[in-house]
Amino acid sequence: MTTMPPHRPRWDVFLSHSHTDEAMAIRLAEALRTCGLRVFRAADDVDTFSSISSAVLQGLADSSILVAYYSPDYATRPACQHEFATAYLAGQAEGDPLGRVLAINSERTFAHIEPRQLRDALLPTPPVSAAGMAAVAEAIAAKAKGHTRRIGEAQLRQPIWVNGSPVHPPAEFTGRWAQLWWLHSALHPDLSPLTSPPTPPIVVLHGTLGIGKTALAAEYVRRFGGSFPAGVVWYDQREQAGPPANPNEGSGLYVIDNASGDPDTIRHCLPTAPGARCLVLARDPRLAELGNAHELTDLSKPDTQYLFRRHISAGEAGHAVDQVRTATDGSPHAKARFASLADEHGLDAALHRLPTSTVDALGHLQQRLEQPLRTTDDYGWDILRVLVAASPATVSIPRLADILATVRRSDRVTEIAPVQRAVLTLFGSGLLSGTVDAASVALSAALRLAIQRLDPDQARAEHLRSLTMHTLTVREIDPPSLPATRPRQFYDDEERRAAHRVQTELLNRITGHPLPPGEGSLREAISSLHTLLQITRTTRASLHPAAARASTTTRPGFGTLAERLVNDVLRGTLTHWHNELSAHEDQRPAHISRIEHERAWEQHDDLRDELAALRTHALDIATELSIITGNPLGLPDTTT
Repeated sequence: MTTMPPHRPRWDVFLSHSHTDEAMAIRLAEALRTCGLRVFRAADDVDTFSSISSAVLQGLADSSILVAYYSPDYATRPACQHEFATAYLAGQAEGDPLGRVLAINSERTFAHIEPRQLRDALLPTPPVSAAGMAAVAEAIAAKAKGHTRRIGEAQLRQPIWVNGSPVHPPAEFTGRWAQLWWLHSALHPDLSPLTSPPTPPIVVLHGTLGIGKTALAAEYVRRFGGSFPAGVVWYDQREQAGPPANPNEGSGLYVIDNASGDPDTIRHCLPTAPGARCLVLARDPRLAELGNAHELTDLSKPDTQYLFRRHISAGEAGHAVDQVRTATDGSPHAKARFASLADEHGLDAALHRLPTSTVDALGHLQQRLEQPLRTTDDYGWDILRVLVAASPATVSIPRLADILATVRRSDRVTEIAPVQRAVLTLFGSGLLSGTVDAASVALSAALRLAIQRLDPDQARAEHLRSLTMHTLTVREIDPPSLPATRPRQFYDDEERRAAHRVQTELLNRITGHPLPPGEGSLREAISSLHTLLQITRTTRASLHPAAARASTTTRPGFGTLAERLVNDVLRGTLTHWHNELSAHEDQRPAHISRIEHERAWEQHDDLRDELAALRTHALDIATELSIITGNPLGLPDTTT
């Protein structure tokens, strides 16, 4: 077979942007063309009668590089993210994931930019002046001229499945780019100059039954599996008798699907190869303590709109999206099913049939519910019946105890502990969303409908529905002398989880790993500290006062440690250095990279010295947090 010679790119630059950034994109395209570059922009170069999707993808394939105007809106647009990922993966196949992409950040902050390593390769935000815009265009031209092959000629690496058959995402899988990029960054922390964890990355993706955890992981492997040269091992704990062999190299990915049980049980299944990546998929949010965790929720509004536009017109999709998202909350599959019905019968007919069509679309969810519901005891079923009646409202733990106390002819104090135990069990089965220490619980609309249909005792369900409606309409007044209804162990566990979260953040951010000499970004370091401060504040504010204990002479308390970290360690550094660094950044010429400009700063070494001093204080707090968590993992060895 004769190998065809490579074609020279038709376009030097593929300009990718959200339609909300049209004005800036026009200015940027004009500046690039003034530099002599051939620029593809969908609004300019798609023929009137062409398919937009096919024409845009062909334009991308025929380009040398992609330049993204990366605004917060860009990050939410599935079409933009698909374009960016195509160029990113082409560069990855050639040995440099950032080799085919450039990005211009529209904001001063970086939180909306994924993958994280892209934050170290940003072009300056185009200034208002024509000279500044020209300098940005010249920087883009320099990169574009280094490529003689088209993006579409890159030979993308396919994932290597080490055991069993490949796991494929469902055909209707749509969007989820924010979660896909989060997974990629979390599984490759070594790609960021500010993070170099001492242990292999363990990523936990948890969420309710049917929310799409397995589908997301399968889609991630389909798109990004080629970045794991040693291959992918997929272990389904529910279906396989025992874990298969671990990847024999640190460059592999190990997926544990349907993980269940206590955290120590799962730890015995983790890969042992140094540096091997592990992705744990679980319904139980308590497994979040195993590593870097993310709760998967329902499809975002932009993703739902994008799904609908595959079947119906954009105008119709905008009209229906809110109504359908509410009716199918908790089930991406039901949304896809509704979109198919709208395509088949028309939008109005599908909306008219929404209540019944939603139930029909939940057949697969009902099948998956049969096993956890079969093992749910009478007490758990009564809680589910109350939540079905109250949906979509949340119900507090004390109110649940009140309702069950009425039907069981007891009192709140008697019922509160059994309610708490049953709620934890339901969380472990993936039937409740949120965190296990939340004050209130609820069911998603999809699970409510499916559970309602599978309830084996409809008469009791109706009785509890009446009690629930009556109880929720009566204003709750607690007697002032009511004793504490949660045991001390509950608050100890709540404090331990909070301490574990902050300890993990401390050890995996700049506070846990010093900037190597001559490497790293000061802006990223300051941003990392700011995120740490926000996480610590949020975690502290979410705790019950009994869990946010003060330190004593014999035991550290999370409340005291959180205040020390925020007020004594972080606040002063951030207040002073954020302003100083911002003032210096405002003076950066367009032709100088952000990193080069930082290192030329006269206060560069002073800030690095203060970060080193801050790290000492932060590690002291991490050590005290480890006493609360009982887990010194990641702390420096002080025994030698």
